[in-house]
Amino acid sequence: MLDTRTADEQGNNRRSLLDKLIAILSGLPWLEIVEKAWRILRQVLQSRSDAGVYEVLSYESTLELKDRGGKSATFKKCEKVRYLQDNIIAYQDQVWGDGEILLDYSCTPGTLVDRYRSGYKTYVLISRREARDSPNGKRATGLTSSGFRLY
Repeated sequence: MLDTRTADEQGNNRRSLLDKLIAILSGLPWLEIVEKAWRILRQVLQSRSDAGVYEVLSYESTLELKDRGGKSATFKKCEKVRYLQDNIIAYQDQVWGDGEILLDYSCTPGTLVDRYRSGYKTYVLISRREARDSPNGKRATGLTSSGFRLY
């Protein structure tokens, strides 16, 4: 089929089509589209990483030496964490030292349920004693504090 329109008519038709396309694209919520795409990409990347079950929001620790030689000491730490998953019922802590390092170990919230030594570290498994879902899709935030005595 032969196009009988003049070059001016064809040019006007292209400009009209281009104007309509620009109007449609400029009306889209680009900021929201880019933000949503970024969230989805970040979730995909996080699911492929070796992320832990929580992220540390703040951390404070104290080492109290009990004698001049530093042979006896108490270490205390307090962390504010945000859980990255729902239904976390246990997490792992790590302690270092020689001797009876877990003699006075305590933690809140939770209960020490297991421990094992691997090299210079002792890993401690802490049961939270409850699992909570996060309200409105936001992850729960909690305080974790533990202390142990070095002898």
